[in-house]
This record gives sequence, structure tokens and C-alpha cells, in this order.
Amino acid sequence: MKNYFKYIIVSCLTFFALSTFGQGLQLATMSDVGQVNLTNPANMPDKRFYLNLSSPFTSIGTNISGAKVYEIPNGLIPGFIDLDALTDNNSIDINVSNPIGFGFKKDKWAFNAHYSPTISTQVSFNQDFIGFITQGNAAYTGQTLNLDPRFDLSFYQEFGIGVSREVLGIFNVGVRGKFLLGTLNINTLQSNLALTTSDDIYQLEAAANYQLQLTGLPQINTLDDFNSIDSISLSLVGNNGFAFDIGVTMNVGEMLHLGVSVLDIGSINWENKSYQYGLSSEFTFEGVDALDFLSGSNSSNLLDTLNFDNIVNLSSNSTTYTTNINTKTYITARLKLGEKLYLNGVLRNEFTPNGIRTGFGVGAQKQFGKILNVGAMYSIQNNSFANIGANLVLKLGPAQVFIITDNLLPVINQWQVSNTNVRLGANITLNDKEKNGN
Repeated sequence: MKNYFKYIIVSCLTFFALSTFGQGLQLATMSDVGQVNLTNPANMPDKRFYLNLSSPFTSIGTNISGAKVYEIPNGLIPGFIDLDALTDNNSIDINVSNPIGFGFKKDKWAFNAHYSPTISTQVSFNQDFIGFITQGNAAYTGQTLNLDPRFDLSFYQEFGIGVSREVLGIFNVGVRGKFLLGTLNINTLQSNLALTTSDDIYQLEAAANYQLQLTGLPQINTLDDFNSIDSISLSLVGNNGFAFDIGVTMNVGEMLHLGVSVLDIGSINWENKSYQYGLSSEFTFEGVDALDFLSGSNSSNLLDTLNFDNIVNLSSNSTTYTTNINTKTYITARLKLGEKLYLNGVLRNEFTPNGIRTGFGVGAQKQFGKILNVGAMYSIQNNSFANIGANLVLKLGPAQVFIITDNLLPVINQWQVSNTNVRLGANITLNDKEKNGN
């Protein structure tokens, strides 16, 4: 148990140090891969048929206002957060999806279907929480810290069917319906965690009051019940939801292609193995310095002085509740500059419980023959202005592979960048049509 708490702290700090954020801006402008349809259901890819065999689309990101990462030689953690520049609206976002699907065209119609297991996680925290984690309570003697971290997680299966139609020769309109099958959810309703450190003997008083909704685990009535869970049997029925995507594209002459889409308008109703938990506690223990704790010199102080079974009051009852999935919007533009040379622009917004995530990018793509397509994009994401990404598409017969990264700078210096991710994908494509330049 002692090591578990320490591993959690180190893991959180590792996420801070990674400071990565991937929004998939380039994918929205890559008309030569079938996955472009996932960013706008009106997009008709340049293939008569494609089978999507892409690898997981993984995004691990932070939204820490004014944060900088500094490497500490020989330390257990990569660095400190610049506390003076922080606000109280910070989060770590983890999103993982693995879409597998297919699509085909018939005259003016296009159809697509996909399946995607999806994990969406957000941990929200304020300036006091980061200060306590990185500096320990000794730096806040005589003060009360209001930590109040929030935890929100959803794991669900997504089944989507979409259709698009060419209208008047210049417009494509598309819609996609999605059936969502919820598996696991943690939803924070109320989070209050206050820590007061005495200014004479570093005595620490803690008061906590949490309200959580949780689906997918057996009901827990005591902390002993939690410790006795040795495996997780996730529900595959009973937590259903629906969502839809809408989009439109327009061709302005033969040079300009525009697109607008709204994705993931919907929610999941959690009712199978769904419980609401109340957790409250008040206790006192001697203060510890977080740096000493992480280095191992003071790792036994905290948990040895606490008896959680006696100081934590836990209540639970069955419930049903609904959570929204994060809605996203895309606005794209693709301008033909010359022979198989294109200038791209994309604006993306994601509406999360902790605010709007915005990304904007401008890039170019060049096709070399029928085999190779390469591109690059400069983007502004997560309050970061140093993002230079690249993409490559290679086609060998019916097989197509592609790689996308939003930022190449981590190759030079991982610790001084704010955004990085890499996405790999593979498709089987048949009966390519002759490109019309859009």
C-alpha cells in the first residue's frame, strides 16, 4: 500500500513532464486517407473503397496554464512546474481510440461504418494541488490549501454508420449516427480537500468531502471491500447512449475546398452497476516533505500514521445518471496552389467539462506520383506556439500506410516542448478514382 501511493504521485508528475497534447489537426485535411471521414462525415475520400486498419489514436495531454518543465538531474521526476505562472484551471487529458471500419462510394453517395473502443479521461486540479505535489506541505506552513482534484473517466464502445451525398455538384452533406455502449465511468460531483499545516511542528490537518458517481465496478460499502477487489468484471450491457456527427463541405471552383463539422453530439445513460458514493474524513498527521517522500527518505511517515478504515466515512447507494461525451467542431480549408501541391488550414475545438480546447494549424502537402504524399503543419495548441508537425502517406498497391506527428521538436529536446504525439495508420484501398484536385 505504501508503494501504491508513491507510484500514483510519480505517475502524476510524469504526466506533467510529458506535457503532450494531440488534437489530430492534420488528419482533418488529409483527403487521401479514409480516416479523414472521422473528422467530417461529409468528406468523401479519394478511394472507391477503403478498409481502415489503423492503430490506436492516442492523445495524452495537459492543459496547465503557463507551465514549464525543467529537468532535474538524477531525480525521480523530470522537473518542476512554474507555480508563479499557473492559474486554477488545469487538467490532464487522456484519450485513446482504436477505430476500425470501412467506406465506399456509389455515384453521388458514400457510406461508411466503424467500431471504436474509446477511453476518455480528465483529471482536473488547481494551483494549490500542483504546489503541494511538487513542493510538499512544508512550503505552506500556517496556510490552508484547497486541493480539490476532480476525476472523470469514461470507457465505452462506439458503433457508427454514416452516409453522405453530393448536392448541386459543389456541396457534400453528411451525417453519422453512433450507438454507444458504456463499460466504465467515474464522474466527480463534488470535490473538497483542504490541508492545513501548523507553523510550529508541521502538524497537518486534513478535511475531505467527495461525491462520486461510479459505474462498472461492484458496489463498495467499506474500504475493505475496495481492497478485496482482485479483478474487474466490466458490464457490456445496460449503459447505452447515442450520438451523431453532422458535416458539410463545399467546392469553390476547382481550387478551394471548405468543410465544417460538429462531432459527438450525444450522451451515455449509466444504469447498470451504477452507484453514488459519498466520502468524508477529518484527520491530523505530521507533515512530510513531498520531495523527501518521493526520494524515499521519508516514505513511511504518511501512511504509517494513518488508519484509513477509522478516519474515512464511506456511503453508497444505487443510482442512474447521464454524462455527455465531448463535442468537437472542425473548420477546414484546402487550397490548390499548383500541380499536386496544396495549402491546408484547420481550426478545431473540443468542449470538455474543464473548458474548451482549441487548436489551429496551417500546413502544406505535396504528392509525388501515385505512391508518396508528404506534408507539414505549423499549429497553435494548448497555449503553445512551438509546434511543427509532419505527415507521410505511402501507397504500395492496395496497401496504404501513413504516419502523423503534431510536433517534431521532441526529437531535439523532449523537456522543452508542450505538444507531441505520433499516429500510425494502415488501410486497404481499391479502385482509386482520378483526383480532381479537391
